[in-house]
Amino acid sequence: MSDNEHDNSEYDGYNRGYDGEYSTKKHPMPVKPHIRQIDEFIADIRKECDDNKKTANIIKGDITALTAKTKEKCNELTKLIMEELHNLEKEFKRTVQSDKTELQFFKDQISGLTQDKTKIKQSAISLDTRLKQCETDIGMGWSG
Repeated sequence: MSDNEHDNSEYDGYNRGYDGEYSTKKHPMPVKPHIRQIDEFIADIRKECDDNKKTANIIKGDITALTAKTKEKCNELTKLIMEELHNLEKEFKRTVQSDKTELQFFKDQISGLTQDKTKIKQSAISLDTRLKQCETDIGMGWSG
């Protein structure tokens, strides 16, 4: 390798001598261009970091806004569901009460009809007994 090649190559801490062996002997390198490159690289990284911080802050703001909106909507839905549940419960209680009232009405009707049936049966038995009595009385009256 020639001296010119050493000057243009990247420095890795080892240099090859004329005999092909590596040694730790340092050759002078142009340092300023490397420092400028490193400075530019650091500046680029800082700019990217700043951009990333701005993006992160924007995303955090979006997350906060979405969290607030989501919570608000969740609260609205919960309130709506609770109102609907309350209305459903009231309607159910009214229906149950109506059914109880109607059931009691039917029970009363059945009781009244059962009493009427018993009275009709008693009247039928009484009339049948009276009819037999009349037949007996009339039959005796004609024969004697």
